[in-house]
Amino acid sequence: MFDARLARVFYVDWPGFDWAGTHQLFEDAPLYAFLHLGGHEVLHLSEHHGDSSPGAAAMIFVHGLLDWFDTIQARPFRFCKPALVAEPWGLVTQV
Repeated sequence: MFDARLARVFYVDWPGFDWAGTHQLFEDAPLYAFLHLGGHEVLHLSEHHGDSSPGAAAMIFVHGLLDWFDTIQARPFRFCKPALVAEPWGLVTQV
C-alpha cells in the first residue's frame, strides 16, 4: 500500500474488512497492517518497498463468495466495480 489512510478507506468501507491492527518497528518506518473478514485473518498490507507491487495478484479460496459479492456490489464505491467469471475448470474468479 502507498497510503495507509486510503487503504483503510478502500478495504474497510467497500469490501467490509476489519482493520485488525498494525505494526511499525519505529516511527516513520513502513506500516504493516493486518485485516480480518468474517473473523478470519485474511489480508496483510505493507508500505515496505518491494513487498509487492501494484497489480500483484493473489488466489484465495473462500466460502460464501456469491453472498459477499452481492454485499459489496450494493455498496457505493466509485473506484472499483468487479465482476465474477465462472472459469471452465469450476472456479469463479473476480475481474
